Parts: sequence; C-alpha cells; structure tokens
Amino acid sequence: MRSTVRTLLLSCAFFGSIAASAQSTAHFNFPYSFVANGQLLPAGHYELINDGYFVRLVNENDPQKSIKQVLGPSDPGKSYFNLKFDMCNGTHYLRTIQVGPQITRNLDSTQAHGQVVCATPAM
Repeated sequence: MRSTVRTLLLSCAFFGSIAASAQSTAHFNFPYSFVANGQLLPAGHYELINDGYFVRLVNENDPQKSIKQVLGPSDPGKSYFNLKFDMCNGTHYLRTIQVGPQITRNLDSTQAHGQVVCATPAM
C-alpha cells in the first residue's frame, strides 16, 4: 500500500512538472528598479512571456518598458522561471532569465564588459 501511494505521488509530481513546463507566462512584482540589457526598468508589476524561442519581460503599467531576448540551451533550473540579479553600487542588474531548460545570455552589461565586478544579492 505504501509503495502504491508513493508511486502515485511521484507520478502526480512528474505530470505536474510536465504541465508546468507548458506555461507560457508568469507575473512578478519587483519592489525595486533594475537595469536589464542597459535599460533602466522601474519597480512594479511585470509579465514574463515565453514563446519557446524568445522571452519578453513587460512592465504591466507601461508596456513600453520591456525587454525581449533570445533563449539558448541551459541546465534545467529549480523552478520554471528563474531571474538572477547582481547588485552593484546600490543598483540591481538583471543578469539572466531562465525558462525551464533555456536561458538568456548575460544581460548585465557591467559583467559582460568586465567594467565592474558586482555581487549577487543573497536570497
């Protein structure tokens, strides 16, 4: 009986993770402004849209405030959407956006050009 219950739970977890990978959007609330791909984006509510080849991060109050990036292969993340930031001189820099097994290139221009070494904020 225990083996059957364990198998059922593992099966549900497996199928749940497959269903989650079909998700194409997610919503985030950033309490701070940040720089992404050299563009200053204000604090606020954002929608992350994945179409399989590109990912777009759009400010829900001002859709002109957005970025669009190509996704490339990566190792699977801990969660379906994973955004990593660096902090440098009090400014947050969006480093990468990971969507399942795909990830953007380095969006942090300070890291990409070797100008400043920034610290990844503790989570």
